[in-house]
Amino acid sequence: MEIKFAPIIPTIPKFTELDLAYVANQALTEFAREVKDELDSTTETWKKPVKFIIRYDRANHSVRVFTNDEIYGYVNEGTAPHAIAPIGAKTLKFKSGYRAKTMPGRIKATSGGKFGDNIFATGVWHPGIKGRHFSGLIYQKMIQTGRFNKIFGNLLTNYLKRWK
Repeated sequence: MEIKFAPIIPTIPKFTELDLAYVANQALTEFAREVKDELDSTTETWKKPVKFIIRYDRANHSVRVFTNDEIYGYVNEGTAPHAIAPIGAKTLKFKSGYRAKTMPGRIKATSGGKFGDNIFATGVWHPGIKGRHFSGLIYQKMIQTGRFNKIFGNLLTNYLKRWK
């Protein structure tokens, strides 16, 4: 008596480097949009809109999401204590109170802003602000949740289903 074993070899379609590059670029596009949505949430209660830009480098399979907004840079990176003097006027005018719309360690903006009586001064000493470091927080969130791997895995699975 003889028992013969033979592997069952499924037919797997050829999956080329171009196919992989296509799926990787699709994943980068979707991932960049998610990162941009997260960045948008940091300013959703701001009066002045902040424009975030997505730049692709397809040749190197990379993407950057950034802004050139000066005020966003101050909030994101923080500022040192500094003097504020009026420019083109004799005095500064501001409200007596202010509640920040963003907080260190949080991604999402909340309600806040100025309140109270008007104050007039020939200059003030601003204590500076602690940077919010939104980009670092968003990076950590994306790493901890494995977003890129999930996006890439789903797109690859769907792409391979087309081959069947």
